[in-house]
Amino acid sequence: TVSTQSTGRFYSMGMLTLLLLLAPAMATITEFRPPAIPLFTADPFTQTWIRGDTSTAAQVSHWDGAEKQMVGLLAVDGATYIYLGDLNSSYPSLTQRSMTAFPTRTEFTLELPGVLELKLVFLQTLFPDDYLRLSRPVYYLIADIRSLDGKNHDVKLYADASAQHTVNTYDEQVAWSAWESDEMRGVAIGSAAQNVLGSKGDRVNIDWGFLHLATPAADANSTLWAGSGETARSSFGEHGMLPQARDVRMPRACQDDLPVLATLHNFGSVMTASHTVLFGYDDVKSVFYFGSEFDALWKHTYRNISQAISAASAEVDEMVSKSQAHDDKLVADLTQRGGAEYAALCSLSYRQTLAATKLVWNSDRNTVWNFLKAVSYTHLRAHETPEHLVCRLLLEKKKKNQMITHSIPIS
Repeated sequence: TVSTQSTGRFYSMGMLTLLLLLAPAMATITEFRPPAIPLFTADPFTQTWIRGDTSTAAQVSHWDGAEKQMVGLLAVDGATYIYLGDLNSSYPSLTQRSMTAFPTRTEFTLELPGVLELKLVFLQTLFPDDYLRLSRPVYYLIADIRSLDGKNHDVKLYADASAQHTVNTYDEQVAWSAWESDEMRGVAIGSAAQNVLGSKGDRVNIDWGFLHLATPAADANSTLWAGSGETARSSFGEHGMLPQARDVRMPRACQDDLPVLATLHNFGSVMTASHTVLFGYDDVKSVFYFGSEFDALWKHTYRNISQAISAASAEVDEMVSKSQAHDDKLVADLTQRGGAEYAALCSLSYRQTLAATKLVWNSDRNTVWNFLKAVSYTHLRAHETPEHLVCRLLLEKKKKNQMITHSIPIS
């Protein structure tokens, strides 16, 4: 286990002691449906949300509303169903039974009624006592399959993420490639121009760096592909496989036959099974500040994104357990002090607040800096909150041991 707790001070903000306005009464955190359901929310650019009641109610989008397609399909005994995203009724959707937004993960329980259950976990390592994993831009989509009728079923899982995640405007040119390391296989996509740190302003999406989709090299049941999203999705839906031919028409505009990174996992004939899809985003450089360019903190430990993805892949079970323990403790504490509805709102605010920050390594000062995307005090106002409810729970800091200073705002 690698930890960077001793590498330097975590620069945070006093406003973290402020959370959210109270919501209408709800019985439990499980029953709370936020205005937008968080999927992966890691930093101001890596933002994926569902603006609807279910995982298939709408296309995945950025916080600013820009479409960032992610599509999930499940083949059960030869029939195809949607579990993520909106494909305009190309295939029927699985039935959603529940959705819970925890501080570090979002869980969906979906069903093919009477036949199969699919539990989805969108997990990111937002642990304030572990700066390395808080910074590491690798995210888990965990799919657990369970038969509901006591029979084996032939099951295949498809997941993709589009080139929209890598551009600010959809007319920008994109290109993709495949890569391999000793432990992992992956595909990557990014803008062709790679104008690193070349954009600024509000409601601006990243158009540099590379989105990655990866699987362990030893996983013979998983395949990867990059190219036309329409081709990949229809190939899986109609034939239960990814396209055999490579899509080599690149670079091309993101909006031109929208390219995606896609993966397929063949569970085979099963009653229960589990599979983890690994997403990553290497932003190359993270922050430009008064003439200096800063690397993300994770680059101080890992040589490259493939090594970071490999490390994340090796500790899936450990990170799931840590997420559950972390979230159980935080939610229980918040519930005790403010009730279930307070805990539900605070769980969402935890995701929103940490997603507005970026941890970097300042090599000149040999320490960690945390840059903060401007956050409105209006939607962070709340009841006066004890220091140990927010600062301690979010940052695991005690005033007597270490002063918490303001972060550096970015916009």
